[in-house]
Amino acid sequence: QVALVTGGSKGIGMAVVETLARAGAKVVSMARGKEELARSVETLAREGLAVVGQPGDVGQEDDVRRAVDLAVAKFGGLSIVVAGEAAQFVDALRAAHPGVVVIPQTDVDLERATLVKPSPAAR
Repeated sequence: QVALVTGGSKGIGMAVVETLARAGAKVVSMARGKEELARSVETLAREGLAVVGQPGDVGQEDDVRRAVDLAVAKFGGLSIVVAGEAAQFVDALRAAHPGVVVIPQTDVDLERATLVKPSPAAR
């Protein structure tokens, strides 16, 4: 699986990035704070986890497009988006990539490193 996690440089977002990567996913972490994002990605990559960072604002369509393009270029595709912040891009993302599952951050079970059933709004 290849995942894009928005707001992935700290807090719950970073925990989602780490959890998915430890479960075997290849992860693109997107966040506005370039330095914080670089530090979080470096920390996880040092452990051998497949994580790359893409600076950007999830509210800007071009930034989201760059993150999706990175997932495709680096990992060969995109299968999961965990939308932690500003989910206004979700409809455009679903239209451009109909096979991608978009999941609210609240539907990720961090303790069991699994995805729980997405809510109907997430599909």
